[in-house]
Amino acid sequence: MKMRMEEERQNHDKERKRREEEFREREEQYKRDIKEREDQERKIREELKREREEWEKQKQQERQRREEEEEKWRKNEKTMQDEYNEKLKQEKEDLQSKHDEEMKKMNMMMDEERQNHDKERKRREEEFREREEKNKTEIQREREEWEKQKQEARQREEEEEKWRKKEEAIGCEAELKSFISKLIVNQSERRSELSSECVRRDVELHGRLISLVELPALFNTQLSEEEVMRQTHRCVSLCHPGVHVFIIIIPDAPLNNEDRAEIEEIQRIFSSRINKHIMILIKQNSEHQTAELNEETQSVIERFGGRHQFIDLNTQVSVLMEKLEQMVEENSGDCFSTEILLETQMEKMKFLSLIEHFFKK
Repeated sequence: MKMRMEEERQNHDKERKRREEEFREREEQYKRDIKEREDQERKIREELKREREEWEKQKQQERQRREEEEEKWRKNEKTMQDEYNEKLKQEKEDLQSKHDEEMKKMNMMMDEERQNHDKERKRREEEFREREEKNKTEIQREREEWEKQKQEARQREEEEEKWRKKEEAIGCEAELKSFISKLIVNQSERRSELSSECVRRDVELHGRLISLVELPALFNTQLSEEEVMRQTHRCVSLCHPGVHVFIIIIPDAPLNNEDRAEIEEIQRIFSSRINKHIMILIKQNSEHQTAELNEETQSVIERFGGRHQFIDLNTQVSVLMEKLEQMVEENSGDCFSTEILLETQMEKMKFLSLIEHFFKK
C-alpha cells in the first residue's frame, strides 16, 4: 500500500513537474510572443512615425509650394492689375482729352449758333416791327378812309337809315351772286365775270330800303393780301353802321375745293364773330329738285348757326325777306360793323405777335 501510494505520489510529482515544465514553456513562449508582438508594435509605431514625418514633410513642402505659387500668382495678378490700371488711366486721359476737344468744338459751335440765332432773331424782330408798323399804318389809313367814308355815308343816308337793311353777298362764284342779286334787286343784267371791286345795289322792297353789296372772291384771286383786306373794309363800310346779314350762296351740289377754301377764307378774315350774321342760300336748278342736303353742306350750315334757305328763280322775294327779317330780329338788330372788323384784325395781330415771341424763346 505504501509503495503504491509512493508510486502515486511520484507519479503525481512527475505529472506536476511536467505540468510546471509545460507551464514554464508556455510562459516562455508567451513572453516570446509578447516580446515579438511588442517588437512588431514598436516597428509599426516607428513606421507610422516615419510615415507621419514623411507626410508632414510632404505637407510642409506642398504648403510651401502653394505659398510660392500663390505668391507668384499675386505678383502676376498685381503686375496685370498695374498694367490694366495704367492702360485704363491712359485711355481715360485720352478720352478726357477728346472730350475736352469735343466740348471746345461744341462750345464754339454753340457760340456761333447763338450768334446766328441772335442775328436771325434780330432780323425777324426787325421784320416783325416793320410789318407791324406797316400794318398799323395800313390800319390807320383804313380807319381814316373808313371815317371819311362813314362821314360821307352818314350824311348821305341819315334820313333813310331807319328804313334800310344791309346785306352782303359773298362766295366764290360770280354767277351765283349775280343770281341772288337778280332775285333780290330785280336787275336783268348778269355779271359774267367776278369783279375785284365791291358793288352796291339799293332797292325798296315792302317798304324797306335794301342795300346789297357784292364782295369779291377772297380766295384764288389776283388780289394781294393788302388789297383783299382793303376791299373787305370797303364792303363793310359801304353798309353804315354795319352789315345785318352776310349771304353765302352755294349750289345744291357737293362743294368743290374752291368753295371750301372760300368758306375758310371768310372765317379767317371775319373770325367767328361773323357766324351769327350769316345766312346760307342754296341755289336749286329746278323747283322739282329734292331739298335734301349732303353731309358736307349740312356741316357748313351747322357751322354758321344752321340758318339756310333753298332758292330758285321761282322763289318769292317775300319768303326770303321774311327769313332775313327773322334773322335780324333774333340778333336784336345787331350788325357786323367796321369797328368789329378792325378789332378782329388787331386780335389776330396780337395773337401772331405772341406766337412769334413764343418761338423766339
